This record gives sequence, C-alpha cells and structure tokens, in this order.
Amino acid sequence: MPHFLRRLAVLSILALTGCDDSSLNGAYEASIQIADEAPMAVGLAVIMDDRIMADGQSAAVIEWVREGTTVTAVGEQGVRLAQFSIMDDGLLVQALPQSRIIYRKLDL
Repeated sequence: MPHFLRRLAVLSILALTGCDDSSLNGAYEASIQIADEAPMAVGLAVIMDDRIMADGQSAAVIEWVREGTTVTAVGEQGVRLAQFSIMDDGLLVQALPQSRIIYRKLDL
C-alpha cells in the first residue's frame, strides 16, 4: 500500500508542472492524508516556472488557471490535469476521492 500511495502522490505532484505563479516555485514535501489519519510523507517535488520534478519524472503543464484560492493545471488539448487549493498557511492541497495530498513548501 505505501508503494501505491507514493506513486499516487508522484502523479499528483507532476500535475503541478509549469506553474506561471512564481510564488509557487520551490521544493515541496508531499504527504498523503487518508480520512482523519495523520498525514504520511510520500516524497519531494520541485516546482519551477515551466516544470516540476518528482521521483525522477517530470511533466509539462500548458497553462495554469487561477480562480481565487484554486489553481488548475491544464495540459495539452485542454485536459485538466489537477486542481489545488492554496491554503492561508501556504499549503497546497489536492482533494482525491478518499484522501488528499498536502504539499508543504520547504525553506532551503
């Protein structure tokens, strides 16, 4: 199960690629939270203006759409790759059907 959760987190992290908002640039620790359990760290990601890298993989986002505190990654042919909420404390949160991925920016 931890291997599956790590892969799920990596795929979610990859969807952050290409963020036009430079305030999102940086290194992030990704944690998965299932129901009311404590978040469990599953990996690291680096977000740059046009790319994100995680677990030896990278992906491109064609466009970022920001509406209030919600950021949506759009890929080729207008496909929505992922949607994230930006919390007041700076965390990025992606809601999944039975869990959520929490991205905490690291101070380097």
